[in-house]
Amino acid sequence: MLVAEDSGNDFTMLETAYPTVIVANVHPELTGIEASDLLYRVSPSYAAGSFTGTGLY
Repeated sequence: MLVAEDSGNDFTMLETAYPTVIVANVHPELTGIEASDLLYRVSPSYAAGSFTGTGLY
């Protein structure tokens, strides 16, 4: 499972033990979250960002 995030209503998904991708068109409330082993930021937006994330994990 891969979680792709772009807004604050997705915040609880960041607390899971699943790989998470934050896409480029992220809402401001998620911009301060730092990358980690399970959280990666990608430069594409929307579905392209989610697709990019599938190659990372």
